[in-house]
Amino acid sequence: MSIGEPRSRDYGSLFGAVDGLPVRLSVPVYGHWYAREEHKSLAMPIPGNVSVIKHLSPMDLRDLYARSQFVILPIRDLVYSAGATATLEEGSMARAVIAFRSEGIRDYIIDGETGILVEPGNIPALRDAIRFLMANPKEAKRLGCNARERIIKELSFERYVKGIAKVLMQY
Repeated sequence: MSIGEPRSRDYGSLFGAVDGLPVRLSVPVYGHWYAREEHKSLAMPIPGNVSVIKHLSPMDLRDLYARSQFVILPIRDLVYSAGATATLEEGSMARAVIAFRSEGIRDYIIDGETGILVEPGNIPALRDAIRFLMANPKEAKRLGCNARERIIKELSFERYVKGIAKVLMQY
C-alpha cells in the first residue's frame, strides 16, 4: 500500500515503478480523517494494478496496514516531515516501508534497519526495492519489526513529551 495526499507524494513515480509488476497496490489518498487535500482526483494515468481509495475510516486504514506486506511512501523531497504520520502508523503495525529519501523523513526511517530509502524520483531504484521486498518477505518482516521496536523505544508520544519538557525546563 501507499498513503498520503498528492501534494506531498510523487505518485507519478510510484505508478511508474509498480506498473506491470505482479503486485496489487492500494492507495488511500484522501479519506484519512486529517486529510486537507482539496482536489479529489489524481491527474495522471493509474495502472491497472493500482486501486485509489478516496474515503477510508481510521479502522479501515488500520485493517489495510494489517493486510499489507509493506508500505511505499513516494515522498517529494521536502524539508518538513511529510510522511511522518504514515511512517509511525506503518511502523506501529510492524510493516516495512520503502520511501524516497526526503529531507524531512530521514529522521524517521533508518535505511536498511527500519525501511528502505531510495533517491526521490528514481523509478528504477523504487521498482528494485519493491521487487526486493516482494521476493524477501522475511526481510520485510524484519524491517517492520525493527520499525515497531524503534517507535516503542525512541519515538513514542511519552518520549516526545519528555523531550519537549526537558527543553522547556532549560529556559
